[in-house]
Amino acid sequence: MIYEYQCKKCGQIMDVNHSPFDENKAMLFCPNCDRMRPVKKLISMSSFILKGGAWAKDGYAKEKK
Repeated sequence: MIYEYQCKKCGQIMDVNHSPFDENKAMLFCPNCDRMRPVKKLISMSSFILKGGAWAKDGYAKEKK
């Protein structure tokens, strides 16, 4: 899964791909600062989409005819 982290020093936002079972990252390499920096994990929108004929836009199954 892709998670967003923000550098606590400069505010740079980074996308990091790791397992949901991995621990949250406390330090990451910030490309803006060009060094390891403390980061905070951001809460961002999910990209989860239901597809197929059994789901309506609101996420509920279609009514039977």
